[in-house]
Amino acid sequence: MKLAASPVLLAMAFAACSAPPSGAPRDAAPLPTSFSATSASASTDAPVNTADLARFWSAFGDARLERLIQRALDGNLDLARAAARVREARARLGVEDAADAPTLDANGSYTRSRRSRNSTNGAPFFGQRDTDLFDVGFDARWELDLFGAIDARVDAARADLAAARVGRDAVRVTLAAEVARNYVELAGARARLAVARASVAIQEDTAGLVRERERAGLANSLDAARADALVATSRATLPAFESAAAERVHRLSLLIGAAPRELEAELADTPIIPLPNARLVVDAPLAVLSRRPDLARAELELAAADARVAAARADLWPRLSLGASLGFVSNDADTLLRGSSIAGSVGPSLVAPIFEGGRLRAAVEAADARADDAWLAWRASALTALAEVEDSLSSLSAASTRERALADAVLQQSRAASIARDLYTAGLVDFLSVVDAERARFAAEDQLAENRTALSVRFIALAKSLGGGWDANAPQ
Repeated sequence: MKLAASPVLLAMAFAACSAPPSGAPRDAAPLPTSFSATSASASTDAPVNTADLARFWSAFGDARLERLIQRALDGNLDLARAAARVREARARLGVEDAADAPTLDANGSYTRSRRSRNSTNGAPFFGQRDTDLFDVGFDARWELDLFGAIDARVDAARADLAAARVGRDAVRVTLAAEVARNYVELAGARARLAVARASVAIQEDTAGLVRERERAGLANSLDAARADALVATSRATLPAFESAAAERVHRLSLLIGAAPRELEAELADTPIIPLPNARLVVDAPLAVLSRRPDLARAELELAAADARVAAARADLWPRLSLGASLGFVSNDADTLLRGSSIAGSVGPSLVAPIFEGGRLRAAVEAADARADDAWLAWRASALTALAEVEDSLSSLSAASTRERALADAVLQQSRAASIARDLYTAGLVDFLSVVDAERARFAAEDQLAENRTALSVRFIALAKSLGGGWDANAPQ
């Protein structure tokens, strides 16, 4: 069974649907017919092949990333907790479902009593004061669900179970995206660290060259001080990147359900920033919302809240039950199981609420308010989902466009730095020109690494906003 947000409810919600039992009317703005783009890739020269949304991380072609995501799906504690909530919801459904079935209880009791002779209703002056009473048998009861209270509670519990199941899928979507994002950010931090280290190495070489020229009388002490300051400034950036990389390793360890430093050895090498080699096809808004498990959960929670409104209203009406009892009653244990000790009763019972101090009416109002809250939560979730897709499309497009400009900037700044160094060696420019060229070169390389990280992260964000990371057609 496919558990996803109902297209029917989605269409009704965005085209003025019927009002709830009470409270806020259930209407909303019209659903947009399309997003700002119908497909999105992480680079301007992305291949035409389309990524599998259910396994969007395969677009990166990174075996280690795929292994990490699988380990997270197998060992993540939040996902295990979501599975426990599914088991709880299934058990609660069993509890509510059992209320519609007859009940049969076995009972047994023994009572020894003594009557007072000083009471009008006590024992006679002459005669037995002590009495034994043995009672064993069965009691049966069946409540007739005339006004649907039991059925409504069963419907609510069934919706809760379905919501718990798609809630587990929502955790899976978030988990896969978090693992992919932290893995990409780990690679990005290490790439920027490599750029910074390369900057330090080249600037140390440059500083050595300046000191040699100073000793030869071809440079002054100001140039040497500037060279040393540039090296120190570049070295100061290293700890921040090292810390960022360590934090991502710790986060990935926690996501797979392990201690924070579990993956340090496994992820010790510096990976290249993974870039997706496929594009994501963006469906119409209605199809996107129908796929997202968080929207399906919000819809099912709304269904459960509406069912509880029906149950609360049914409690205002009388309750009819059929009861029966059969057993043995005797004052003597020796005669308890004889036919003459058989006793029984059968008959209906009717309970009609007359005065409850407003308790039942207040329960209906509270259920109505919870249903209104569930409706508004669903509507807010739907609007947020649409905004997430639009934001992801916009930011991914911007990162892809910026990628081309930054790649060209790195090429040109590298040429400029090389030319400035040669001109300084020839004594044609001052050292400040070398400093500016080196600083601009490594700033461009750092920005390129940062943008490539952002580009992949935004690809992941788009996949998540489209409901990627789970199979919507898998049996539940």
